[in-house]
Amino acid sequence: MVTKIERERKWLLKRATDEAWEGDTLHILQIYTEDGWRYRRTRVNGDWVHEKMRKTSLGRGINQEVDIQTITEEEFNKILEQDNVKGVDKLRHVVKTDHHTFEIDDFNSVDMVIVEVENVDMDDTIIFPDWLEKEIIMEVTGNPLFSNANLAIDAKEL
Repeated sequence: MVTKIERERKWLLKRATDEAWEGDTLHILQIYTEDGWRYRRTRVNGDWVHEKMRKTSLGRGINQEVDIQTITEEEFNKILEQDNVKGVDKLRHVVKTDHHTFEIDDFNSVDMVIVEVENVDMDDTIIFPDWLEKEIIMEVTGNPLFSNANLAIDAKEL
């Protein structure tokens, strides 16, 4: 069993600018089931990676991912076909700067763009590139309205 602690801060953006496309782009489909499992399909370098895990909040901006397991594409598709599952579909643009790595999530399933900075403490000063700072609407770290699970829609619509 693999466990991972995630420290992140999030900001709501007006849009994903052209500069966001200069980094690596991942296609991510996350599915949430009523029993608390989270399933993720990520396209990395042309290949699909499928995982399942449970995630719990340990405080504002701190989450614990537990029971991380690799699953098959068939297992993922079986979950996707079930009733009462929700999901988000997004493109994640990974932009590295001298100070931070920014993960810009441009959601296909809802009209929203969120940037995350991981491996930071809540009181850290974040140094944004000028082009990204201009797009910030507000910080949404710890606001449950902006969690992927709360942004999820009926998976059959994805």
